[in-house]
Amino acid sequence: MISSVSKTVTTSHTFAGLLLEHVRDRAHRPALREKTLGIWRTFTWAEVYENVQKLAHGLICLGVAKGDHVGVIGENRPELYMGMMAAQALGAIPVPQHPDTKFPIHDRGTSYQAVSRYFQHGATRMNIVRATDNS
Repeated sequence: MISSVSKTVTTSHTFAGLLLEHVRDRAHRPALREKTLGIWRTFTWAEVYENVQKLAHGLICLGVAKGDHVGVIGENRPELYMGMMAAQALGAIPVPQHPDTKFPIHDRGTSYQAVSRYFQHGATRMNIVRATDNS
């Protein structure tokens, strides 16, 4: 039996590359959806890309560099995932957290120095932290 699901061949090895492929192949198709108060909100692949690009530019302006840990604090919403994609697009490491987390950006054996700047996108807050050298 042949599956009716199309098999897409991808050449990307990163989430940022996969996002670009989806924008190229299906820009106006749904990418993310959420239901709030009974009303569905849909983000197309083009809208996701635009939001990720804006967030990535904001992170660059705050000094985020490859290898930085970026705390993405928010509930399970599209903005949380777009924030994570923006960090990954820059080579940074997203650290997603629920707002109720008591100890944000905690990794056993590694110390972090919080950068005082953060920015907010919708209900998702992004904190920038850099690993400190303990040697």
